[in-house]
Order: sequence, then C-alpha cells, then structure tokens
Amino acid sequence: MTIKKLVLIGAGPVNLYALTAFKALPRADTDVHFVTPYDTVVSPRMVCGLVAGHYSVGDCSIHLPTLLGQSAIKSHFSVCTGLDTRTQQVHLQHGAPLHYDVLSLDTSPVMDRELMDTRIAGAKEHALFVQPLAQFAKLWPQVLAHAQQHALNISVIGASPVGVEMALALQHQLPHCRVTLLAQSEKPEANTNPVLPQKIIGILKSRRITVLHDSCKALQAQSMLLNSGASLSCDMALIASGEHPPAWLSHCDLALDAQGHALVNSFAQATSYPQVFSMSGFGWDATNTAGRVLDRNLRAALDHQPLKSLPNALRSVNLMGCGDRTAIATWGAFTLKGRWAWQLKHVMDQRWIRQYKL
Repeated sequence: MTIKKLVLIGAGPVNLYALTAFKALPRADTDVHFVTPYDTVVSPRMVCGLVAGHYSVGDCSIHLPTLLGQSAIKSHFSVCTGLDTRTQQVHLQHGAPLHYDVLSLDTSPVMDRELMDTRIAGAKEHALFVQPLAQFAKLWPQVLAHAQQHALNISVIGASPVGVEMALALQHQLPHCRVTLLAQSEKPEANTNPVLPQKIIGILKSRRITVLHDSCKALQAQSMLLNSGASLSCDMALIASGEHPPAWLSHCDLALDAQGHALVNSFAQATSYPQVFSMSGFGWDATNTAGRVLDRNLRAALDHQPLKSLPNALRSVNLMGCGDRTAIATWGAFTLKGRWAWQLKHVMDQRWIRQYKL
C-alpha cells in the first residue's frame, strides 16, 4: 500500500474542521501532518470579549495537543518559511521539509513587526500587536494587571472592525483609562453597510472614546507623534491594523489574488497547482459546511476523485460587540443594536468553540 501525505498549514477555522474530521475518520493509506506556529488557537471572534472581561483566556482558546490527543496526526509547532510547489515540499523554521501529495492552506493573518516599524518608528519596541492572537492573549493578563493599577492613555491604531471593537472593549474594562482610536480614513469602517459607520461614531462618542482622523508616525515610551505633526500622550499603543497573509506566500509561485491569498476555483483548489487547496481568505465566519466540503475534497484529491464545489456565500448576520454585553447586528442594509445581539453572538461563538473543547 502506497502511503500518501496530506499536509495542513495553519489553524484557521476550515483547517480545524478538516483536522478533527481526519482524527475522527483516519485513513490507513494517509499520513496527516499539521503545521502551525502555536499550540493554542484563540478565537478572533471572542478576543474582544476577553479584553472586555467577559471571557477568560481559557474560554476563548483551543489547546491543540489536547484536541489531537492520541491521534496519528503529526503536529509541527513551527513557522512555515516556504513552499516549493514544484517539488511539493513545505519548509519549516524548525524541522526537516515536509513532502505533500495534497496540501491545505488556512493560515491566520500576520502582522510583520519589521515592516510596521518602518511605517511607525518605534512600533516594534513600544506597541502591543493584536496579531498573533495566541501571543496577544498570553500577554493580555499582564497588560490588564498593569492598566488596572494606573490611569493610562491608551491608543488603538486602526479603525478596522477589530480596532473599533477593541476600543469599546478597553473602555468597558478600564473606565478609568482614556481611550483614543486613530482612524486614518474619514470614518471608522466596520463593513460595507452605509449606516454602520455613523452608528459606530455615535457609540464611540457616547463612551467618551476620542476618535482622531490621523495616523501614527512614531511611538515613544509615553507618547506618539502623529502625521499631522501633533504629539499625543500614549502609555499603551495597540496596533489593530496592517494584517496580511504570511510573507512566504508571496515568494512561492502560486497565483495570488489582490489580497495576497492563493487564487482558487470553486473547489477551493489553487488555480495554478491542483494539489494545493486554500481557505486562507475565507475568514473566521467560515461555516462547518465549508469544513465538510474541504474534508471531502481533500479525501477526493488523495484518491484522484471528482471534487465538490463550495456553497455559494450566503448573506449572513454580522455581529460586532460593543464591550458592554451589547452588540451591533447587521444584515444587508439593516442595522440593529441591543443586548439580544450580544447574546446571539455569545451563543454562536460558544457553539463554535465547544466543538473543539475536549
């Protein structure tokens, strides 16, 4: 019997589903290798709830060695440094290269500290980065303990959805601190809903969160220099923007889309190399339905069988926490806010993470 090799790179939501499916229903003719830098996955949908004080680190984390247990899946807790699609090898920072017959990419976004330091002088030394989430969650209890003892000037850099939600979470957890949100664009943008930016601005004002339509040029120990030339007191700077795919993706010869993710067809199969599947641009709102399709397609690819198309993206409810156990729910052009929306978000997030808790 010829042994085939399946390699899964990244602990994104769809890879996680496929991973547990191969654990539950292994194949005797397939060695499964799993590559990820950290042994813990933190749910991006719950990390702002952690900052707001609604969850502990354990509540929103998945411990991968526990999840995999005594399965035959081989874990490699290492950074992937490269992909050679011609020889079908994955290169790791620690360990020998891995050969694959079929490869699945579902990596979390990264923040390049060296690159960020060229854009914001002193960022690497003085800023707290949201990504990687596992590292942020590990540091957060220490940061919180310090912030609870001092009235800090906290600046959130980037009015992304995560940045807005982080600012609201910080204000809720640390009401004695002053929170500022730096929005480089004219308005904080949560999604394409035209009503949501105005609603967010109203909420930020009601929470006494300062919104500056400016960007950070440099960071020092207790201050930041803005591109407008102004100086701002800053005891803690949290960078919530500048996420991108891992740099090694741009150095391999996969065809990439405008965001830097592998260009894929309706089967989530790379258009340039059919042995490679990618869900990295699918996001953390990916449903278990997508996971089931990926699991089926990986097995079919190993057997050279026909593949199944991913379901068409359905319009779904977008839920953004407001820090105080309320949330904003958007569906198409409709926007509503209330405790019921936070409860819905809480139930959905808990349901998702429970399937990986043993």
